Amino acid sequence: MRTIKKLIIHHTASGRDITSVEMVDAWHKARWPQFKSSLGFWVGYHYLIGTNWIKQTRSDQEDGAHTYGFNGDSIGISLTGNFEDEMPNQYQLDQLRQLVLSLLGKYNLQEKDIYCHRDLTATACPGKNLTKELLHNLFMIAPTPAPPPPSPEKQKLTALLTELQNLINRYK
Repeated sequence: MRTIKKLIIHHTASGRDITSVEMVDAWHKARWPQFKSSLGFWVGYHYLIGTNWIKQTRSDQEDGAHTYGFNGDSIGISLTGNFEDEMPNQYQLDQLRQLVLSLLGKYNLQEKDIYCHRDLTATACPGKNLTKELLHNLFMIAPTPAPPPPSPEKQKLTALLTELQNLINRYK
């Protein structure tokens, strides 16, 4: 069983709305024919998120082929698009958030374990429009809000009950 330590976010550097799983599979097969996954794909990422679809292309338990030097302990997630020139759409961001939050829980990871490809190797991936700030805002888990302070009436009642309990204890 692989130990997952990182989630690495990528873009395909191709047109967001026209890129398909089949296209990415063909590109990766031509580049790395030796890396066919147990799920039958050559896609180096574990998950690929398109404009209105998401596809798992590698088992979480098999090495990826997405970030040289970090494939053995990471899960690669790529969104279709060239985020140097365009933005991920809302569906992609929603699916990315849902997937990453699920993987964080499954592998007991924290936000600090989420990386952009460019954080680990010399590349612009996943583009200037998919920033750490955007990811931070996307994955930020809102803290449980503090309970509201008791109302003045409740504070008075609590004080009276405490005084009554003290009187009872004194005359036992």
